[in-house]
Amino acid sequence: GALAASADWALLGSALAAVGGAGAVASAVFQDRATGLRARARFVVGFVLAVDFAVMWALPIAVQGAMFKLVMLPYLRPPFDWLDTSKALRAFAAKHVYENPRHADFFATQLLFLVNFALHLA
Repeated sequence: GALAASADWALLGSALAAVGGAGAVASAVFQDRATGLRARARFVVGFVLAVDFAVMWALPIAVQGAMFKLVMLPYLRPPFDWLDTSKALRAFAAKHVYENPRHADFFATQLLFLVNFALHLA
């Protein structure tokens, strides 16, 4: 059960460390002989940052986006469409928020962003 799952995660972590370590070493060693130590260090740092992005950011963002599209979108799209097509909200935005009334199209998205931002500050 839990022990097997933790062993799987440990194995995955070991595999990532091995690949990351081998890649970091390869990015330093397989350079032209005239390449200085600073340039080799930059290659190593670049490789480590690329692996970090791929594992810690790109994969979770892709999974989160897929889950949103498959699970949340059918429930959240109708209220957003109602808010986005509200004539009263667009009229308010055109009169009081934007200098150019055609930009009122973006008000619902900006309003939701501000509400989300304010909730995170609270």
